[in-house]
Amino acid sequence: MNMIKFITVVLVATSSVFAAGLTMAANPALAPLAPGLTPPAQIIKAALPLLAAPAVANTVKSYREWKNEKVQLAIKKVTITKAQIEYRKLNKQFLQKSEPVVAKDPETDRLEVLLKNDLYSLEVAQELSVTDYFAIYLTKQENKSDAYKEAAAKMTPDEVGQLIKAYADSMFSANAPTPPAAKVGPTAMEKSDTAK
Repeated sequence: MNMIKFITVVLVATSSVFAAGLTMAANPALAPLAPGLTPPAQIIKAALPLLAAPAVANTVKSYREWKNEKVQLAIKKVTITKAQIEYRKLNKQFLQKSEPVVAKDPETDRLEVLLKNDLYSLEVAQELSVTDYFAIYLTKQENKSDAYKEAAAKMTPDEVGQLIKAYADSMFSANAPTPPAAKVGPTAMEKSDTAK
């Protein structure tokens, strides 16, 4: 039983460290400030710049920040689900040595389905485009006009180009003339007077 506890602690700690490392990579302010300081001193030192900084009202994330946040969240879910599956498998191996275990584990099956969904969500997050950013994120902002201005200021020329292209494509496809219908027979206007 102690072996199971040890393995559980190792798996949880590994996934936590991995997730924390991703968070720190995304936000360097969360990285440890001084290795020699005790944790409370690190927290105080990290909080000082935040207390001195003026309050920023509802800043809009840039496309890259928004997409990175979605990708990191998806990676975290995949990592946690993988750790849970590994824990179940190791636990099953350990229990098989001491007592017979049912061959099929419904919880592992459920976790494997969840992992497939999490991996799909990760793929989707990695493929998020500027138009997705606009449609999913920016349109949900409270003050859209200010949000659009702030987002535009943070966009790269390539991102602006992608957004303009998507807008132009949607405009041209909506305004494209419809092809004429194929003629089946003469209309009332086309019938000659001799047919009367």
